[in-house]
Amino acid sequence: MLLSNRSLIVMCDLISSTARWTRGLNKPPRIAGLPRSQKYSAYGAIYGTVANAFRPRDDDPRGIILLSHHQYYSRYDNWYPQQAKRLAEFFSRPVLWFWGHEHRMAIYKEFGVRGGVRAFGRCIGHGGMPVDLPPSRPKHAQGVVEFTDRRRYPNDENLTIGFNGFAKMSLHENRATIQYVDVHGATIFSESWVCEDGWLQRVAE
Repeated sequence: MLLSNRSLIVMCDLISSTARWTRGLNKPPRIAGLPRSQKYSAYGAIYGTVANAFRPRDDDPRGIILLSHHQYYSRYDNWYPQQAKRLAEFFSRPVLWFWGHEHRMAIYKEFGVRGGVRAFGRCIGHGGMPVDLPPSRPKHAQGVVEFTDRRRYPNDENLTIGFNGFAKMSLHENRATIQYVDVHGATIFSESWVCEDGWLQRVAE
């Protein structure tokens, strides 16, 4: 992980963490890491990190970016909404949430369970093996997928698997730019967000 007050690069499969992105020029992004071994107990740990380290307020002007191992919701797999319900105590506005666990890449439109935070979900678990392709019949009707990598990776074993990859995030002032890169270094999706008075808005790059 590389952290400076201009950019942040995170390999999200390596850690589970909670990050805050701040607008202030003199305030670098704040990162709190949680060991991945805390897989199933991380819900309380994430809550504790937010409550004790960041102490957010409802009128906090900073946009919120969360990173965790387990998915909040998914079109294709199980849901783990408990942490989102606990974090709703702190965050009244939609957050940008990155997770792994599922070995796939998926960009979700804003969604949230009742009593939980609203989130723009980003599944970036395609650093793991094997990478799953989207099923013909998704497990859940909820959670609209804006983009997912449906390409089949060519291989000598005739396996039906997708492309590995990762996400690279850069922070500058009140803007976050994320590039989703495949195993060959090609950018398959990119997006930029700005924060205005605590509200995250996606903007043209």
